[in-house]
Amino acid sequence: AAPPRAHRAVSGLCGGPMAATSAAAPRRRALPTLPAGMTELGAATTAPIEVAKSLHPAFYIDEAYVSAERERIFGTNWFAAAHTAEVSRPGDVKVVDVGGTSIILTRDRAGKLNAFY
Repeated sequence: AAPPRAHRAVSGLCGGPMAATSAAAPRRRALPTLPAGMTELGAATTAPIEVAKSLHPAFYIDEAYVSAERERIFGTNWFAAAHTAEVSRPGDVKVVDVGGTSIILTRDRAGKLNAFY
């Protein structure tokens, strides 16, 4: 019997077709600036647990903060978009919504895995 087929995780940043990584280290982008006052509003959450407070309501409703947070989390890090078993056969398609961007994963007729945004 043939050995079980190994599966790889499909991961990458939001981008065009996924490419192999190069040996050179990627350049880090500067993080987006948080809206004025948010750092001070969040200070209470960094205190020791006995005196820490929950997040200020502004963190849940401020569109500028939500945008900066989304960019800081999803725009600067690699993430697992899917497992190859989810798009294992030619013609398989999976759509993944991450950080406000839809990523379309496909397996073409030749068996090549592709990702588009």
